[in-house]
Amino acid sequence: MKKISKRLEKIFSYLTSCEYLADVGCDHGYIAKLALDSGIAKKVCISDISEKSLNKAINLLSDYGDEKVFSVVSDGLELVPNTVDQVLIAGMGGEEIVKILSSSHFLPKKLVLSPMKNGEKVRKLLIELGYEIVHDTIFSDGDKFYFLITADFGGKSVYTDMELEFGKESLKSKVLVLYLDQKIANLEKSFDRKSEKQKEKIQSLTKIRNEINRNL
Repeated sequence: MKKISKRLEKIFSYLTSCEYLADVGCDHGYIAKLALDSGIAKKVCISDISEKSLNKAINLLSDYGDEKVFSVVSDGLELVPNTVDQVLIAGMGGEEIVKILSSSHFLPKKLVLSPMKNGEKVRKLLIELGYEIVHDTIFSDGDKFYFLITADFGGKSVYTDMELEFGKESLKSKVLVLYLDQKIANLEKSFDRKSEKQKEKIQSLTKIRNEINRNL
C-alpha cells in the first residue's frame, strides 16, 4: 500500500479499538486496511455507493478473507450491518452525512466524521440524536483544512452557536485562525462591492478570527 496522506493518517488516529468498524464511502480502503493491520478493528465493513470505488478497496483487502472483511455497495448505512460498533464517514459534505445518519436503520455506538463543509449541521444532528461529541477539531494538510468530529451514543453535548459552526476544540486552535484567514482572503479576492451579503460575511469572519486570536 502506498504512503497515505496526512489527512487519512489524522482521521485514522481518532479511531478507537472496536470489534467491527464500518468505513462508509471507503474509496480505496486505506483506513480499513490500517485498522486491520494495527488491530484497532477485528473486522471491517467497507461500503461505497460506487461499485467501481468499492472494488478498489476490495482489491486492497483481498488477502484478509471473508471472516475479516465484509463489502457492500450501499447508499450510506442502508445495507451496513447493525452489528458494527464504530462508523467512519469522511470525504463527504455535512448535508450528506446528515442524510445518512438521519435515514439510518440503527445508531452506531461510536462515530468518526469528517465533513468537508456544513459541519454545523452535523454537530446539531448529533446533539439531537443523543450523541456526546468527544472530539471536535480542525487540522490541515498542505493548504487544505479539514474538520473532524468523534461522538459516542448515549451522552449529551451543550454547544453555543459559534461552537456549532466551528467546533469546540477548533475555537482553541491556531489552525482555525489560518482557516479563517484563507476564507477571508478568498472572499476578498472575489469581492463584489455591490454585494452587501459578501461584505457582511467578510466582516463577520474577520471579527470571529480576531476574537479567537485574542483568546489563544
